[in-house]
Amino acid sequence: MIPEDVVDCRDLQTVGGVFYEKFVDAAKAAGYLTEDIFYEKSLEEAASFHSAPQLKRFFVTLLMFGEIHNAEELWYRFVDDFSENFLYKHFPKEKAEALAYNDLIDRMNAMREKLDKWMSLGYERIIPDNVIDFDYCSKEGDRMRSTLVAEQEEVVKAVLDAVKSGGGLIYVDGPGGSGKTYVYLTLINILQVSFMGLAMV
Repeated sequence: MIPEDVVDCRDLQTVGGVFYEKFVDAAKAAGYLTEDIFYEKSLEEAASFHSAPQLKRFFVTLLMFGEIHNAEELWYRFVDDFSENFLYKHFPKEKAEALAYNDLIDRMNAMREKLDKWMSLGYERIIPDNVIDFDYCSKEGDRMRSTLVAEQEEVVKAVLDAVKSGGGLIYVDGPGGSGKTYVYLTLINILQVSFMGLAMV
């Protein structure tokens, strides 16, 4: 696939006498990346061993950071794989597809993007039946938070402040047995209730 007259990297970055700073731009100009076959093969391979939620996460990553030309075509090619977790729960096929599509929308929203940039399909917005006991989460979150030591409370406060201000990354490190998992479980209970409040606003 490499032309015979290539001597160094600059030759690979030059197509038709035009030098491209990025290899991907040169590959596009040369016609190597005009179809989504690479992404289709990647999704095909991932579908063979990943769960539906993992596959949807991968698809969203490809959309955001790849150069997909026809997202709708890939959606329809892998719709059964994307909706497998909902089909497994015995949702009708049409509803399972809508739930999977809405899951993609939610994943994009979490990354401050809109799925409409890549595809806009006519699925209705469906919220699955609520299986979270918010009363329990609220009480358990409060109970767990009241037992935290100062360092753990500091982490919980930092995470909650980050959520209120629009997000961020927080790295929690410590030796085994220092209470990291307890902090995570506390946050899970607290944030379930927080997100319910945000959704109702």
